[in-house]
Amino acid sequence: PETWGVLARLVERLDELAARSRSAAEERRECATEAVSSALDGLAAFFGTVDRTMLHDASWNFFQAGMHLERAVMTCCALRHAL
Repeated sequence: PETWGVLARLVERLDELAARSRSAAEERRECATEAVSSALDGLAAFFGTVDRTMLHDASWNFFQAGMHLERAVMTCCALRHAL
């Protein structure tokens, strides 16, 4: 239940920013910056909540493996562009 609350707040915030960016063309860049910041904060809260509240069983290990795999892929992409 806690993780769904975190995700619901994130979706609500992103929806607010999307509506605001459609209404004022000059605020689009500011809304985009706020959206990225909100997404990063919301996702950090989500991962923290999952780690704190989820049973550390096979599903948690699957979640962790996916997180580490994604991190490895992003590191490889960054290295490919840097080298």
